Amino acid sequence: MKITQKEIIQWKDEGYVVINNVVNNEIILNAKNHIENLYNQGELNIKDFGSEGKLEFPSNTIFDKISLDENIISIVRQLLNTDEILLMQSD
Repeated sequence: MKITQKEIIQWKDEGYVVINNVVNNEIILNAKNHIENLYNQGELNIKDFGSEGKLEFPSNTIFDKISLDENIISIVRQLLNTDEILLMQSD
């Protein structure tokens, strides 16, 4: 996924950029359903941030697909201006 020079400049100047439609909607919906199921079953008690390690990469869940999504990796490469990307953790 190619981002614009304007998006790169915003990220450098403001520390963030919002890019829509990066991850497939079906994956997002599956991830949302997975979290709701964990929460409803009492396996996930956090309401605001984190998962107490339950969804940290690699989690062998739908969230690994998001962490390794080629669009996300491509955007990060462009923002950091390098192909050397090493994912250490995501949650």
